Amino acid sequence: MIIKHEYPFNKVEHEYFKEFVNNLNPQFKLISCNTLKSDCMGIYQEEKGKLYKFLDKLDSRISCTTDL
Repeated sequence: MIIKHEYPFNKVEHEYFKEFVNNLNPQFKLISCNTLKSDCMGIYQEEKGKLYKFLDKLDSRISCTTDL
């Protein structure tokens, strides 16, 4: 949910988010901001690796651009 909706990592410390999660499942224990950030960065690195492997298999070239 945090990654999908691009919420800030400190969302897990927000009072109403804690209340929301507690209402969904009182036994669920929220993780800290640092743990969440670490988990998200791990997922990012894993997906980045998958993308690089996929792109390496292509016979053609690609060009990536950004507009800041």
